[in-house]
Amino acid sequence: MDFGSGLQQAIEAPRTRLWDGRRVNPESRIDAATLAELGRRGHVIEDTPPWTIVTGGMQAISRDPDSGVMVGAADPRREGQFDACAVALVSRICEVTGARIVVASSWRYTVGYKQTQMKLLEQGLPRTLFHEGWACPMARFSTPEKCDDITLWLEEHGITQTGSWLALDDEDIVPGATMTTDALDGLGAREAAAAVRYLGGADAGLGVRALSDSDMDLVRESFSGNRIAACRWLEGVDARAPRSQRPAALLTRDRREEVLRQLAVATGE
Repeated sequence: MDFGSGLQQAIEAPRTRLWDGRRVNPESRIDAATLAELGRRGHVIEDTPPWTIVTGGMQAISRDPDSGVMVGAADPRREGQFDACAVALVSRICEVTGARIVVASSWRYTVGYKQTQMKLLEQGLPRTLFHEGWACPMARFSTPEKCDDITLWLEEHGITQTGSWLALDDEDIVPGATMTTDALDGLGAREAAAAVRYLGGADAGLGVRALSDSDMDLVRESFSGNRIAACRWLEGVDARAPRSQRPAALLTRDRREEVLRQLAVATGE
């Protein structure tokens, strides 16, 4: 790739569109000096949002010729279709824990707040599940960074308590507070169960039953206090364990010794 950039970085880079040899739609993230030079050369510069499908949309796949590993990248300028199961799971998490949705999606930058909310509602997320301050502010408009946006939202709402909120994303956008999902499959039942446990809820439908404080403390301490890691392990997320064989399920069936052996293996103790 030019300039040593990866696929996703290249796709997300500021882009322009030349229409008729003179008329240009440059995304407004392009620096002012470059736009001024284009104008000096006779181009007609039209106001364009920082992210827009007007400049085109693309997807890309690369294959390493040595390892055969394939990597894909998607353009955030393009609209997507949500998985109905994932939408239902997000709704379920909110319903059983009392959590409310705050959006940090890159769509805020590409299509704006109004269109983002309309798309989410259209995909089946109930309006009642959205927080009053339903979207994170855009902390750095030219170089979007979800972690910065989330941090700013928390500051604006006076939220300082660890464990009272949780991010869902396929990247670890806020270390220690993100329940990561599969990059290809998205949010699944195991991740949803771990999210419910993290937020202190219970739900028979997802197989999440209350554990004793002593058991929760033991598991969390075994993962060096990492509550995310503890909840993921208890609900068998990374091991992809069947519901009946998840460590949390075994604990509720008085199979504590078996769970302790698994815990020792998982944490290398």
